[in-house]
Amino acid sequence: EALYRLSPSAASARSMGTMAYKDGNFVKASEYFKEAADQEADPIKRAEDYLKIGISFQKRGNLSLAKTALLQAAKSRKNWGDPYIVLATVYGQAAGDCGSNAFEKNAVYWAAINKANYAASIDPSVSSKATKLINAYKQGIPDKGVSFQLGHKQGESYTIGCWINETVVADWTL
Repeated sequence: EALYRLSPSAASARSMGTMAYKDGNFVKASEYFKEAADQEADPIKRAEDYLKIGISFQKRGNLSLAKTALLQAAKSRKNWGDPYIVLATVYGQAAGDCGSNAFEKNAVYWAAINKANYAASIDPSVSSKATKLINAYKQGIPDKGVSFQLGHKQGESYTIGCWINETVVADWTL
C-alpha cells in the first residue's frame, strides 16, 4: 500500500487489486484493476485487468457491468477465449432473471452455449472448459413442450432482453 501511495502505477494498482480481490473486497478490486487497465500500455496485461474487473463485477452480482468489462478484455486481446468463457458463466448466472415466462428465462442458456462455443472456436486452450459449460447449460435450455405451448419453434430466432440483448436460435437438438 505504501508503494502504491508513493508511486501509483499500473503494476502497483494491479497488486492492490489482487490484494483486495483475495480479501473479498470486489468493489475495491474492480476499482484498482480499472486504474491498472487505464494506465497499462501492454494490451495483454490490459486485457487481463479487464478480465479481473469482469470477474469482480460478477462476484458482486453486477452482471451487466461484468459483461461490459469482459467484452473490453476480449477486444484488448484478440483470439483469447477466457473472457468468453467467463461471459458464458455470467449468462448462465442470469437464468431466471431475464424474461417473463419459462422460455424467456431459460433462453439465456443458449446465449451461454454460444459464448462457450465461440471461446473454443477462437482459443483451443479453453476447449475443455467450454465443453463442460456447454454440457451443463444444455440441461437448462427451455423445455421443448412448454416452449411449443408458448408459440416457440425449432430454428426460430429469439432476442433475449434485459442487459444481455443477444439473439439466439431456439435449438433443442444440441
